[in-house]
Amino acid sequence: MRRVVVTGIGVVSSIGNNANEVQRPVMPTGGRSFSADEIYRLAEGSGLHYGPKFRLVQDVVMHGGKHLSVQLEAPATYETPFALDPMRLDCAFHGVFAVFPELRAEERGVTYIPVRLDQAALYKPGVLPETANIEILVKTERSILANIYLHGPENELVAVLRGVRSQAIPVRAPHPGGIDDDAMALREKGSGLRAERDVCGAARLRGVEPGAEGRDVPRRRRHACAAFADHVG
Repeated sequence: MRRVVVTGIGVVSSIGNNANEVQRPVMPTGGRSFSADEIYRLAEGSGLHYGPKFRLVQDVVMHGGKHLSVQLEAPATYETPFALDPMRLDCAFHGVFAVFPELRAEERGVTYIPVRLDQAALYKPGVLPETANIEILVKTERSILANIYLHGPENELVAVLRGVRSQAIPVRAPHPGGIDDDAMALREKGSGLRAERDVCGAARLRGVEPGAEGRDVPRRRRHACAAFADHVG
């Protein structure tokens, strides 16, 4: 079995597989729990509207300010045509919505969209992720930088994405009293942000292009995580 590594966008190499050598984050015990309803209310409050088929998060636990545990719904079938299922990859990253209140995303009229990643490694091709650990490296009102570790049904390491950067973008006018200089600057830079998203246009979710199911995918959420699934699918 091989491990597929993607560094940046468009550079792929293959090396020997040894998931046991990966240093995983130690998740603190306890924390603040978020139900699926809470997570997707936070998403909708920031302009991300997911249809039922794209709401796979069961619960999220925030351990302090830097670690998140994500539990996904068990799949109806374990058969997949993908090396790494793009829908479950996307849903695993929905755990980041738990930090939106701290960043005042809804009040500021912004949401956070993954626009790039530094490195991705696939250890178990064809295994569907069921849990994820998210390690937040940096979070500011402008961006969130995180690593994400995806695990299968037996807690085996499926994939690791490092340096996933989510950029704040304006989605609507801020709530009264919620305007700040960062939000205003982001609106003024809107065209530049759109251009950057076009550069990462490889961000289309493979296998769920516009159609009966594709309409459930938020248009703004075309990101680098899904580009990785395109590379290895």
